[in-house]
Amino acid sequence: MSYRKGRAFEYRCRDEFRDKGLDSDRKAGSAPYDLIVRKGSRILYICECKKTMKDRIYVKKKDIEKVIKEAGKKKVEPLFLYGFNRTPVYMKKPEELETTGKMYKVEDSNKNKKLSDYLEENL
Repeated sequence: MSYRKGRAFEYRCRDEFRDKGLDSDRKAGSAPYDLIVRKGSRILYICECKKTMKDRIYVKKKDIEKVIKEAGKKKVEPLFLYGFNRTPVYMKKPEELETTGKMYKVEDSNKNKKLSDYLEENL
């Protein structure tokens, strides 16, 4: 996937949080995470975002560990946001990711939870 499409997906994720009344900002490429989400001055989530045109996503464990570490420093929840070809934005908590050696794997299935549903339940 191209940088441009990945960036567009990050903006799409950001906008889902904004649609729910939260402040969300995309971080620069060198940051250890893609999005930071706030409600007022309080940070709620630190997110890693990935999108693919295939039916599964592989993410390096070190990328998720960076997000977990940053979230721990700020005492907030880390989230992994992802999407497939023409799907909504889905979410998983890091502990819900399936491990495959040095990578985590997420597959396109009816078990994926929409970010919008998660936010409805947790805000």
